[in-house]
Amino acid sequence: MFEYHGWITVRESAAADDDEQPRLRQIADELRLRIALMDSPYEHVAEVAPGSYGLLHVRDDEDPGHENEVRVLRLVRGRITQHTETLLSPCIPTVEDPFTG
Repeated sequence: MFEYHGWITVRESAAADDDEQPRLRQIADELRLRIALMDSPYEHVAEVAPGSYGLLHVRDDEDPGHENEVRVLRLVRGRITQHTETLLSPCIPTVEDPFTG
């Protein structure tokens, strides 16, 4: 099973005010095109809009060493880091009962 949930706020830079981002419309248009062409736009957003931030929660029961975890990819200031989501992990027994069949 693979599931993901996430969001990103796109900002040209961390210092810019929303009204003072002249390239924001261009960045947003480029991201829409890029998203249509790929499965994971997170790294591209970090490169072209380093002021962006967001979280992507991923659960992949076939990820070696992380089969029983919800992982969080955090995008902040042009960097992506991975963390274990402690509020939902370990998945069994936190969110699901152990398999008894």
